[in-house]
Amino acid sequence: MLTFHNPGYEISVSDLLLKVKGELGNTQWDVNGKVYLTDLLDRIITDKIKLSNFDTKSVNILKLHVSP
Repeated sequence: MLTFHNPGYEISVSDLLLKVKGELGNTQWDVNGKVYLTDLLDRIITDKIKLSNFDTKSVNILKLHVSP
């Protein structure tokens, strides 16, 4: 689980992945290829995540995809 405090209006996918990597600690993290996220409605997010699109009072799930 990752919590943001005053994250601003949007965050890049690469910055989000850096934050997730930091939370995972010593876990191996090798991501090669094209990276994108999808939300629960299967909307593809490739560049910026508009945080205003998410409910701040509930859990939001994003799926990470890596394609060669």
